[in-house]
Amino acid sequence: MRFSSSVRLGASIRAVLALVALSLPVSLAASQSYASGRVLVKFKDNTVRTMSDDQLGLKYTRSAVDSVGVYDIIDDSTVAEKVAKLSTLQGVALVEPDYRVTVKRSSNDPLYPQQWHLPVISADTAWNSVTGTGAVKVCVIDSGARIDHPDLVANIAGGWNLVPIPQVTGAAPPSPGTAAYANYNDTLGHGTHTAGSVAAAGNNGLGVAGVAWRTKLYICRFIWDDEAGYISDAMTCMSLCRAAGAMITSNSWGGIDYSTFLYDEIAKARDAGQLFVNAAGNSAIDMNTNPRYPASYNLDNIISVAATSMSDGLSAYSNYGRDCVHIGAPGDYILSTTYNGLYGRMYGTSMATPSVAGAASLVQAAALSRGKTLTYSAIRAYLLANADTLASLKGYVASARRLNVAKAVAAVLADFPPSPPPKKPPPPSPKKTPRPRPSSRPPPPKTSPPPPSKPPPSKKVSPPPPKKVSPPPAKKKSPPPAKKKSPPPPKRAPPSPPVAAVHPITVPTCGTTLARGQPARQSSTWSGHPAARAVNGNCNTDVVDDNHACSMTSELSCREWEILLGSEPWTSAASLPAFTPCGVVPSKLVPGARAAVTCAAPTPARYVAVYLPKAATALALCEVDVVTA
Repeated sequence: MRFSSSVRLGASIRAVLALVALSLPVSLAASQSYASGRVLVKFKDNTVRTMSDDQLGLKYTRSAVDSVGVYDIIDDSTVAEKVAKLSTLQGVALVEPDYRVTVKRSSNDPLYPQQWHLPVISADTAWNSVTGTGAVKVCVIDSGARIDHPDLVANIAGGWNLVPIPQVTGAAPPSPGTAAYANYNDTLGHGTHTAGSVAAAGNNGLGVAGVAWRTKLYICRFIWDDEAGYISDAMTCMSLCRAAGAMITSNSWGGIDYSTFLYDEIAKARDAGQLFVNAAGNSAIDMNTNPRYPASYNLDNIISVAATSMSDGLSAYSNYGRDCVHIGAPGDYILSTTYNGLYGRMYGTSMATPSVAGAASLVQAAALSRGKTLTYSAIRAYLLANADTLASLKGYVASARRLNVAKAVAAVLADFPPSPPPKKPPPPSPKKTPRPRPSSRPPPPKTSPPPPSKPPPSKKVSPPPPKKVSPPPAKKKSPPPAKKKSPPPPKRAPPSPPVAAVHPITVPTCGTTLARGQPARQSSTWSGHPAARAVNGNCNTDVVDDNHACSMTSELSCREWEILLGSEPWTSAASLPAFTPCGVVPSKLVPGARAAVTCAAPTPARYVAVYLPKAATALALCEVDVVTA
């Protein structure tokens, strides 16, 4: 089939939640990617304090974890000045800013066919063997979750809220035991989406499916509505998750300078047997030369996840690192649960990470089905060793592999074959009739037999004459049964002609209306062809940072336009669930030239739409033909 579509594409947009750029602090002096007015302090054991908190210019507010305290600065010092001063004191073991991390952003479920990433990672094949178990606990450390979402409520086991109310700088997190502490409902949307990717209930006739259909989800809310949170709260979350028995954590956040406190907490998680799955980040940087944490920590309980595209390449926005990024997973155009109780798509390494966490849950569930429990290192090894090798990831990801859930599960089941059934007991031996025991009574006295009477005369008995035995008659050979002639195979019906690919926009010719722009000037080239209007007639709707490049599809700077196929015309963003992803618009299109995009899988459809997620807008496209297999 061929779709000839009409209208140009755009636009250059600033990365937002679905494709959030990581913060990249250069130095304490230059960066404000940490809490102003407070520091994290750990005093040495058995240290005699010679100075009071007042003399140190500090006020203790709470404990983050164990001996790490959160202290407000009560003098005029800046955070950088206070860190420098306290670092010189003999009784101080460690002092750091409270760094601010940012988010990265077959089933009968009706939207499952639109979850393109699940067949790519072979989750559907893995489900033939295992779909999950409530015996495995996964903790999603994020912005919370919609607690009563129909596709999550069955799997959410509990959680905690560390986001203050109201969300203002300097406010303390809710105290344990309060209603606010127990209210981990998501008001941002990021956490609900990642939780659904881990374990939206599967095969329940609703919405979408997670990688694991069943698992106990614990939710720790520490990301604020401004898409950031503090490592003091992240560390508290990790501790709470361990206490609840969640030995797998999904962490779609990061992007800070090196923090010893955070390193120590993840190392403590390792010692307790906890696996830490973390997003690599969305800044398109090489983390071998520009490390970002926690993804770059050299700890063997971390799986750092890059995002892969619908074409199985490294996503243009994804961070990478041949030594410190371990595996790729789909991160583009991921459909999952949303905080309004519905479903939506997001981009980012944030979306790739929960798929790996869900896969870790299935690997552990497979082991439990054979009576085994895997360590964090074994789960990690099964996931990395059994992923699919991709040439596109070589040099960018340590394993050069993209997640394959089915292979990892199959490897576990092969290593732990089912126990043989117990041997059947031998059949009971037949009961022997006991011989009668001799009586203990004395035998009766012997009596003389009576005299014999005269016997009758004996008759001679002749033996019977021998019977003549005639030989058995020879068996007649029956003729072989006649072979039945098999009926000729039914004639195959001629193949149905392919459904004509008809785009609803047929006239006027592309480029002749204001809403569809100018053919020569409305192109995907960054410079030389500024657009007077965006593809939908309003440039400011689609673009934030450069309203003269509405039609650009730069691989690094812009959100890609998605090509969708549907059986009904696109009318608004509400049409999205009825459309299936086909691919993305190629970058750097030549003005006026045509490019072909081939869908990854056969897709029966009559309409094509080109969709920009940021603006929730779909259009037709002048310069691209869509071809389905």
